[in-house]
Order: sequence, then structure tokens, then C-alpha cells
Amino acid sequence: MERKQDLLFSQLVTSICLGGFVLLTGITIVANVITQLFN
Repeated sequence: MERKQDLLFSQLVTSICLGGFVLLTGITIVANVITQLFN
């Protein structure tokens, strides 16, 4: 039971890290587009 919980926890951490990375990438792209529009 504990091993299954560990697997679930690592999957959760992985998805959170991936989500954060995607979010940061999206914000960077949006910021670049906005600066290009205003220049």
C-alpha cells in the first residue's frame, strides 16, 4: 500500500513540475508577443 502511495506522490510531483514549466513557458511567450506588439 505504501509503495502505491509513493508512486502516486511522485506522479503528482512530476505533473506539478510539468504544469509549472508549461505555465512559465506560456507566460514568457505571451510577454514576448506583447512587447513585440507595443514596439
